[in-house]
Amino acid sequence: MDIENSGSGNSPNVLNSITKAQGKSAVTVGLVGFGGEKLKDLVDIRALVACDNMRQVEDMRLIIIQNVTACPGEY
Repeated sequence: MDIENSGSGNSPNVLNSITKAQGKSAVTVGLVGFGGEKLKDLVDIRALVACDNMRQVEDMRLIIIQNVTACPGEY
């Protein structure tokens, strides 16, 4: 599994990581803000924070990460 986090959805290193993970048949997850851009279409599972304010996007992605990792056996 490859979980990537990108505010814009266009970070080259994140897109490259997802592409490599897909080549290994890994499940890919993207946490992305704004419109999701390229990342939202590449991943198997996405959490899109549809907001144009980077500070709010970062806050929401942090909340998502904290909730998912708090009790991993429940998801």
